[in-house]
Amino acid sequence: MSTQRISAFIIGVCMALLVFESGVWAKSLSRPFAEQVFECVYRVVGADGDIATGFFVSCADSSGDASSLLVTARHVFDNVDGDTINVYLRKQNERNVYEVFAYPVPIRSGDTSLYISHPDSTVDLAVVAVPLPPGFTVRVANKALLADLSAFNRYEIAPGGPVHYLGYPRGYSSGEGDFPILRTGAAASYPIDPKRLFLIDGVVYEGNSGGLVYVDPPLGFNRQNRLEKPAAMIVGVLTTSIARRTDDSSSAEGDTREYLNLGGVTSSVRLLELLEIVGCR
Repeated sequence: MSTQRISAFIIGVCMALLVFESGVWAKSLSRPFAEQVFECVYRVVGADGDIATGFFVSCADSSGDASSLLVTARHVFDNVDGDTINVYLRKQNERNVYEVFAYPVPIRSGDTSLYISHPDSTVDLAVVAVPLPPGFTVRVANKALLADLSAFNRYEIAPGGPVHYLGYPRGYSSGEGDFPILRTGAAASYPIDPKRLFLIDGVVYEGNSGGLVYVDPPLGFNRQNRLEKPAAMIVGVLTTSIARRTDDSSSAEGDTREYLNLGGVTSSVRLLELLEIVGCR
């Protein structure tokens, strides 16, 4: 066999090993994770006009029946006046143009809350079951995309590591279809304990509450020196923006807070706890 043929054979074997060991090339043919996760996130608006963010997660009970749960920060539901909250769903018309509709979701019935909060009062998370209307293509995140404790350890999420978050800061959206705005920051806490709130260095405003936070690790070599691209995962829910009060009464819109470009994230580990309480399998 000629040297040229031997070289071609070796290159072919290496390429085959890369495909089977990492699946990188096959994955690159699918839509980027960022594009897909955009479609799971929606604007949430209370009766008083306050804006927040929410996203849907699929939930199957012990009988295997599937339902959709709207996930957001608990304070979003707690602070709403009245018994419903509007989720703005998207629908493509015959011209493939997105139309946006306010879809009322019951969150109370009299004095009874229909949403379920995490039993730990320090965990600012809540979910409510939403019967999705016919005629809408509502994207729902699979529960398997939520990073559990082992995933946190495996991903080695550390200070300075990039994180991405979606939401509606001060009510702004991406434009047509009312899709959220994607921003990128960095993990800012040390140590990062998935059982406790952790901080991200990123611009966060009112309206971002309830938005999902995810990581999308780059292509690299694992501990076995094999080239791979770990799957992107949802690692938490943005539940607070860090700000301090100021004495400037002339500030824009009467807001006397100084935002510190820090956000508080409740980890997906705590969300998984809540989904287990709800009965999601």
